[in-house]
Amino acid sequence: MLGAARRSGCVLGQLMQTLRPAATAARSYSATPKEMTVREALNSALDEEMSADPSVFLMGEEVGEYQGAYKITKGLLDKYGPDRVLDTPITEAGFTGIGVGAAYQGLRPVVEFMTFNFSMQAIDHIINSAAKSNYMSAGQISVPIVFRGPNGAAAGVGAQHSQCYAAWYAHVPGLKVLTPYSAEDARGLLKAAIRDPDPVVFLENELLYGESFPIKAEVLDSSFSVPIGKAKVCSLVVGKSLVLSDFLYGLPVRAFFFGFTLFFDLQIEREGKDVTITAFSKMVGYALQAAEILSKEGISAEVINLRSIRPLDRAAINASVRKTNRLVTVEEGFPQHGVGAEICMSVVEDSFEYLDAPVERIAGADVPMPYAANLERLAVPQVEDIVRAAKRACYRSSSMAANA
Repeated sequence: MLGAARRSGCVLGQLMQTLRPAATAARSYSATPKEMTVREALNSALDEEMSADPSVFLMGEEVGEYQGAYKITKGLLDKYGPDRVLDTPITEAGFTGIGVGAAYQGLRPVVEFMTFNFSMQAIDHIINSAAKSNYMSAGQISVPIVFRGPNGAAAGVGAQHSQCYAAWYAHVPGLKVLTPYSAEDARGLLKAAIRDPDPVVFLENELLYGESFPIKAEVLDSSFSVPIGKAKVCSLVVGKSLVLSDFLYGLPVRAFFFGFTLFFDLQIEREGKDVTITAFSKMVGYALQAAEILSKEGISAEVINLRSIRPLDRAAINASVRKTNRLVTVEEGFPQHGVGAEICMSVVEDSFEYLDAPVERIAGADVPMPYAANLERLAVPQVEDIVRAAKRACYRSSSMAANA
């Protein structure tokens, strides 16, 4: 027994040596004063990838001389010239087709849509040309192209400029669909998208461009990227039966060393034990606000920042639900056939026996977006909607203070 304890102590020491850099990085993340806006994160990612790979080029309406409708491409025309930063006419079908053809020939185009609502003009090229060519050519043709731009509701722009396309494009085999929330997400996911050999739909949010987020030092490294298909969720629990791949692939690890459990807060948006809240893009911020409100009423909510809609990190979602036994999904898009519906079905298929309450789904209203500001607010999920749904899932219809 003593020998076993000594061997375990040795293994524990080795694990501590292995994990100390990661733990130190986690501590420095909370201590660092460095902040970056989502706009700056996207701009720096484009700049560094263009500098590293001469096959990367940008094209879209006003990306050059005007430096981008939202200034995401600021300074890139001056640095890389008109051969690699191409201003296009107002013809999405035309320049998207040119971009797909360039990708066929081994270049890496980044196509900007001024809003993803305009991508409907080019949807044939995105789905029938970009998404299907690798399969239809038996793997002989790669299509390394990124389609990026603002997606979802902004403010006061009406029904034709307010749709969320996450579920639209996530429906299509052959596409990857990414939805950044923070500056770290935006920088790391865009780099990964540009480097990827397959077509990627990169859905940003106009209202997040000017928001600042704290970032870790390693995020500023030019080699940094965020893995596609992995959500940002849950902490690492280290113990005797630690399986490193379980952590790397988004699953929580729970184990013990003779009664000792070591916790490292890594890749966590917000950890909780009572209810899981999944969200993406701007709704992650709303979910975090809701979790803070819920914490004051004794409900511990775990927030999953999906980051990737296709592929979807089903393992991380189900692992969290198996811990909390409750699920609330949040999205801006229409409810029918939405991202939340897919998440709910995944949990029903894989973790139904762990659920202690019906799944709650929060989505945009099933109507075209109203123009009037008061109606627009009612059509988009709000923090209070998430709070109410989480309370229903926890069978708490009113606050503890009100019951006292």
